Amino acid sequence: MTTSGAIFAIMNVLIRDIGQGTHPAQAVFFRNFFGWLVICSFIVVDGKKLFQTDRLGRHFLRSLTGVVAMYLWFYSVTYLPQAKATALSFTMPFFALIGAAIFLKEKIRLRRWSATAVGFIGALIILRPGQVTLSALDFLPILAAFFIAASLLFVKNLSGTERPNTMLFIMGAFMSVYSLGPALYFWQPVSNELLIKAAILGFIAFLAHQCMVRAFRLAEASVITPIDYLRLPFAALAAFVFFGEVPEIWVWLGAAIIACSSCYIAWRESKLAKPTVPDEAREV
Repeated sequence: MTTSGAIFAIMNVLIRDIGQGTHPAQAVFFRNFFGWLVICSFIVVDGKKLFQTDRLGRHFLRSLTGVVAMYLWFYSVTYLPQAKATALSFTMPFFALIGAAIFLKEKIRLRRWSATAVGFIGALIILRPGQVTLSALDFLPILAAFFIAASLLFVKNLSGTERPNTMLFIMGAFMSVYSLGPALYFWQPVSNELLIKAAILGFIAFLAHQCMVRAFRLAEASVITPIDYLRLPFAALAAFVFFGEVPEIWVWLGAAIIACSSCYIAWRESKLAKPTVPDEAREV
């Protein structure tokens, strides 16, 4: 999980670097396409089973929410301080909890609702509405977290019948197709160097998700979730080294509150033996 967090920080640096040399819509396409090429290697192991599904429509919706989340996140990382974007993205578990209660009819007890409310207070501390002038960009990471949570709910629904590798393969194919149109609309000539960086981006994104999946398979969510918040210091360090960014104290304070509330939710889910997000969902 620690390795995953470090790779995600490097991935965000690459996203911003690629976004400065081309339109973010192109960067999204490159991320999806090159990442999907890596996933295609599963054909060697799975053969025809990789393509087998009776729920193509649900895969379509899962991939649609995933690609919207990716656009929002790429714009966030390109135009916002990395530590701030990363901290606000930690609101994802709360959206997943709310969605599970509304759409999956899961019973959510008062203590977890209270922890969710505390987590959003942490997000408000980072944004500080009324004290600083907010722009639409400030809300992009939260919107990205919302759509990531929606995608994870689809994953939870699909995971009962679909193989994880099949889910990854179909998602990569759909998201590559979805992102091709906007990429062509905003297309700018790209150098060979940028294409190499995009290929590296797709590969390391695959590695980061694989590390995360294996972490959740080796330990309980209540143990792993706190380690996931190492993404914030990793992101802050990478942003300082490559872009000279220094996070405000409010980012650290708000992130700490979000992390504590999210870890409490993970602990409660573990105690009740009803994880909000299955292991397969971590492959998004």
